[in-house]
Amino acid sequence: ERIVPEVEYSFKHVLTQEAIYNMLSRRRRSELHQRVAEAIERLYPNHLREYVEQLAYHYNQAGTSAKSIEYTIKAGQKSGAAYFNDEAIHCVFNALAMLDEMTPDDDTMADYLVDQRLVALTTLGEIHHSIGREAEAERYLRQAIELAQQVDLDKARFIRLYYWLGEVLHWRGHSQEQIRVAQDGMALLAPEDRATTEAALMNQMQAIAYLQLGDVAQFQQLCRQTAAFIRNLPYTEELRPAYLHITISFYDEKRIDEALQWLDYFLTLAESHHDLRAVAETIEHYWGPNFERGNLARSTNNYERVLKIYEDIGDTSRTWRYLGTLVWSALMQGDLEGALRFSKQELAVAEILGVEAFQADSYINLGMVALCRYDWSQAQNAFKQALAYKDQPLWMRWVANYCLGRAYMADGKRVAALDQLQTSMERFSPYVSTYRVGWAFRWWPVFNGILSSLEELFDDTNHFQAYCRRLKETLQTSAAAAAVPEPVSPSCFRPVLTGTTATPLQQWHLVAAEPSTGSPTLVDTFVDDLAPGWRWLDPMADCAYSVNHGLAIHAVNGRDLWHLNHSAPRLLRPVSGDFSIETTLRLPRDDQTDPAAAPSLGGLVIWHSAENYLRLVWGHRGPADVSFEGCLDNQDMIIGRGRLAQSQDDPTPNRITLRLERHGNQIRALCRRDSQSWFSAGEITFSPTTPIEVGLHAI
Repeated sequence: ERIVPEVEYSFKHVLTQEAIYNMLSRRRRSELHQRVAEAIERLYPNHLREYVEQLAYHYNQAGTSAKSIEYTIKAGQKSGAAYFNDEAIHCVFNALAMLDEMTPDDDTMADYLVDQRLVALTTLGEIHHSIGREAEAERYLRQAIELAQQVDLDKARFIRLYYWLGEVLHWRGHSQEQIRVAQDGMALLAPEDRATTEAALMNQMQAIAYLQLGDVAQFQQLCRQTAAFIRNLPYTEELRPAYLHITISFYDEKRIDEALQWLDYFLTLAESHHDLRAVAETIEHYWGPNFERGNLARSTNNYERVLKIYEDIGDTSRTWRYLGTLVWSALMQGDLEGALRFSKQELAVAEILGVEAFQADSYINLGMVALCRYDWSQAQNAFKQALAYKDQPLWMRWVANYCLGRAYMADGKRVAALDQLQTSMERFSPYVSTYRVGWAFRWWPVFNGILSSLEELFDDTNHFQAYCRRLKETLQTSAAAAAVPEPVSPSCFRPVLTGTTATPLQQWHLVAAEPSTGSPTLVDTFVDDLAPGWRWLDPMADCAYSVNHGLAIHAVNGRDLWHLNHSAPRLLRPVSGDFSIETTLRLPRDDQTDPAAAPSLGGLVIWHSAENYLRLVWGHRGPADVSFEGCLDNQDMIIGRGRLAQSQDDPTPNRITLRLERHGNQIRALCRRDSQSWFSAGEITFSPTTPIEVGLHAI
């Protein structure tokens, strides 16, 4: 037998070949196809994967057999690995059709055919999930699991079936069921198997579900367990979510350097194994650490590559998710045209997927862009459309109500705005994770924004304060959610807080108060230069200040002093003991402000470290709003807030005075407008002593 085949027949034209082929009897053709397939197997026993398409073809032409089914499935898997998804699905469907036609000769063949059906169903589930067809994916995976329960399937394969079903359940928003399935998988593992790939898969399947349900502690614990051994495991594509969950766990604890180290490690690993989906998703995960620390431009590095990979591999779900982050990156950089382009693309992809939660989220982003473009009508229509979808996360609904209320306010529709904002407050539930999804609407800053809007709309201060008392009592005594309903149609991200919703706000509105006696510790009128002792801190080196009969600090987009973002430019000077610091902001009158001009945002700051600081900031949580907030022992908090609205009848200059006082370890925040009375924005214990700096910041 020849080792290297030689050419025995050659045809000058394909029609000649076809004519001769058709002259052969069907039986003779089948025999020749069978011999060709067997020859390929003999000649290339160690390289059969390169020839699975030819083997599938020749064995199929020879007639339905176990090998024709096996190689057809393998051809589909090979196409799927190359992201030729439609071709892959076609191959596996053909294999299932052949399985339906074939009758086994004995028990051994019957077992083999059951196993091939199991492989085919699993493959269909994986491929449909990879292209965002989650309903179809769930159907095939459940069929595979039902079949697996009827045979003696080894636990490693069984757990991988659970893993893929868990991935589908995650994207469909079925977090509780995801936990149940993962726990069933963990029950299959012996104690000595708790540091295996299977254990990592089941750990993280539970972890991400707990995070979506609001149990951050369980999420963190499971991630730490997996992080302890995952680097010792051989690489498989199924471990991609586990690595990314670990980065999220460090991110949520503000351990950004460690999160980035894990991302760097996993990106190198994914690149070395040519796992395109893992490469794209890892690059995508760099967005959060850069964006939320104020580095807006770097947050979208390589975004074209990410979109191209997702397009090439047909991953429509992740394309949708990434387009949403690009909307916000463009929006926060002031690129309204780019934000509009990305938001339209995001909505188009969401409509292709047909997932209501995705569509609602996309309409919210589209409405936010319209608000920034002063297109009140389009903004209102977008937010109304978002609210029209029934199957969406709780946080998305109250956000849509809030945004619609703001759009009505901008359009002068005060009654409609009040109704939407009150509805938003009734539905309010803070997003529990600090990572990515819902970053703009999570937690208590937006709660402040809603309160600020309501305070502006209430005609009477006493009525607003009475409303606050009723609402505060409701939030403190009622559970955020008695049960977590599973969605009836595809959805995603349904975070729910368990227990009572404890608001961190001490003061929901300003309270009349008087400052302590005594002048501020230092007086600097900023006539033509800074007094000695000031330190200019510009973390991103892209801001500036000027002194000319007053101090002006110029901050670029993205600068802030909140959560992970400590990029706000600031002037600081050391201080010790008790002190008071006071500044007056000169503002244009409300009726003289150019709507397109950048608003004046900023205020006073007490700085010890990134883990301990306080600020009294003007305009950040709403127009004419004062907020007393900061970070204590690495825990972000908003202490108090309130509006200092300008009286239209007041002829005096439009000035805001902010004041911070320290007595012992108590910090007190006060403010007033023009020559009006003083108000308190809250008081809190601030334990750090030295070194302490005080000063001014802009955002």
